Amino acid sequence: MQKDDRPEHVKEFVGKYEDTNPISRHLVDNFYKSIQDLLPKETLNILEVGCGAGFSAERIIPMCHQGSTYEGSDLLSDLTNLASERNPGTVFTPESVYDLRRDDNSFNLIIGLEMLEHLEDPEKALMEMRRVSSQYLLLSVPREPIWRILNMTRLKYLSDLGNTPGHLNHWSTRTFKKFVSQAGKVTEVRTPLPWTMVLVELEK
Repeated sequence: MQKDDRPEHVKEFVGKYEDTNPISRHLVDNFYKSIQDLLPKETLNILEVGCGAGFSAERIIPMCHQGSTYEGSDLLSDLTNLASERNPGTVFTPESVYDLRRDDNSFNLIIGLEMLEHLEDPEKALMEMRRVSSQYLLLSVPREPIWRILNMTRLKYLSDLGNTPGHLNHWSTRTFKKFVSQAGKVTEVRTPLPWTMVLVELEK
């Protein structure tokens, strides 16, 4: 077996996308089907925050309405470099979600997938994404306590009651809807196992 010499943080971010287990692949496919359901059916200028290695961009870009544009950003430059390799012609920028180097209202839609649970100050990140978007936020997080229960059924992270390392915040669907309502009106919700996903229409 070939040794994987990639840094640990890279392996952490790409693991679920490279998993060949049919159950895992089915769950991830359902995740992206829910994104397709929630994407506004209009031409959009999109920024994906916390884009990782670009796996989501690769899946989402073909879903977008004709004429839409897509950019990505992540704190780690080695991840944005991988994202650029995976999605030639798409711009990926290293930057912090707490300090997006973008003008107010400069994108129609901000996408933030599987990153708010990792942040020490998710409210600050939410408000920064709200500042940069003029219309919509599309956000997803692990759905608790289902996420941890499923980890424990796989005998993973038992000493931490199934909590994935690095998950600092934990939301049920109800509490996540309440959290994101600080930014705007939650217009649609999807719950592909084991996630919560919302479309927020901003009130400006």
